[in-house]
Amino acid sequence: MTYLTDRYVNFANFTREEIDKYEDSLKYYRDLKNSFDTARDEGREEGREEEKERIARRLLRSGIAVELIAESTGLTVEQVELLGAGGA
Repeated sequence: MTYLTDRYVNFANFTREEIDKYEDSLKYYRDLKNSFDTARDEGREEGREEEKERIARRLLRSGIAVELIAESTGLTVEQVELLGAGGA
């Protein structure tokens, strides 16, 4: 038999307790993976927002109009103005 076939044969011979433990371990793994994936996605989004703010600060220092910066970065006019007030 092949390795894959052996795994299915072994699974077919599991007791109810072994199946429950196996399913619990799969649930734990999936929950953990989902947590990591969510954290990674949130971190990426946070990084994108921070980069937009860095770009906006540089543009403010260069004298670019607030409205143009907002349009170019996707930030709101209010967000850009706050960045400017915070020491651009």
